[in-house]
Amino acid sequence: MQVRLTVMCNIQCQEKYKNQPMKISNSEICAFGDAKGSCNGDSGGPLVVGGVLVGVVSGGGNGGCTAEPGYYARVSCFMNWINKNKS
Repeated sequence: MQVRLTVMCNIQCQEKYKNQPMKISNSEICAFGDAKGSCNGDSGGPLVVGGVLVGVVSGGGNGGCTAEPGYYARVSCFMNWINKNKS
């Protein structure tokens, strides 16, 4: 399944989660859509921009499947680890 999402800056994303005990770090990226956020069971799924994998689903607001932004591991922050551990 494919959906269109909008990537947002981490400051805006953190504002959306200000009432939750979490902090969006620089190693994460946030994206949202019209009630098309990350859902339960989506963890590990791709966030692709222009044919390039930029994120891996980590979580989303209220159990997911909402208009709240999902948060993704920012792949570029883990490239050294990925290259070192790929087969």
